[in-house]
Amino acid sequence: MMKAIAIAFSTYSKIPMPHFKWDPKALQYSMCAFPLVGAVIGAGEFAIWYLFGFLLQWSEVFTAALLTVFPILITGGIHMDGFLDTVDAKSSYKSKEEKLQILKDPHTGAFAIIRGCLYFLIYFGCMYELVTASSVKLAAGVQTAGAGEAAVNGSLTTIGKDGNLMRMLAVFAIGFILERTLSGLSVLTFQKAKKEGMLADTARLVNNRSKAIMFVWLIACIAAGCVIQPAALVITGIAILMFFYYRFMSYRTFGGITGDLAGYFLQMCELWMLIGTVVLVHVI
Repeated sequence: MMKAIAIAFSTYSKIPMPHFKWDPKALQYSMCAFPLVGAVIGAGEFAIWYLFGFLLQWSEVFTAALLTVFPILITGGIHMDGFLDTVDAKSSYKSKEEKLQILKDPHTGAFAIIRGCLYFLIYFGCMYELVTASSVKLAAGVQTAGAGEAAVNGSLTTIGKDGNLMRMLAVFAIGFILERTLSGLSVLTFQKAKKEGMLADTARLVNNRSKAIMFVWLIACIAAGCVIQPAALVITGIAILMFFYYRFMSYRTFGGITGDLAGYFLQMCELWMLIGTVVLVHVI
């Protein structure tokens, strides 16, 4: 299992992993370890928000920027690359075969650049909203604590008195695991647009045990989110809707999924879950 984890992290992240002899059985279960990459990203996002947004009280813009770039720094942009390639292919309005060729094209088109800029603007804006919301509650906590107490004590007072924000951010952090669980399930169960490639090779090696492990991940994510904050069902609903849209779009437009399409789903799912989190933070 350690080899499977190493394959998952070396493939889907920039975190250094030990080298070992290639083992087809390890590749068979590597997708089952894919959600662990999300766990690292989610924990990092929560830690950044807590450290810079609450304890150190750094600039909201700087903290939001860190939260925006951290997932890309960990993954190396592998999923964003799939997102951009898919945007180019979808925007071409050509045949399925030509769209699949565009996915393999190393050049970046104008539509990918435009959509990429829009994606990061919206992502940063949502992160800024979350950080600003925590700053507002922090200021209220400091006032409640009294002028003679340190700002850190004010932060802790805020956390104790209003845990909704922290719980919602914890749910969003779990979302990084959920989206990779759903992406992994698609690789194991959806029709493939191409017969060759790493995604097709991985899918050929899977068995029912691999699928069962991914469903356990799914149930665990949903259960953990609901325990932390019942409103997590809304975020889960968004992820499930994106999952079925991803299947519908992939089958209709490309004849199945590819690695690039899996990356497109992951990035879109992440963005919409973030938007949902922002809305819930302001509503709850």
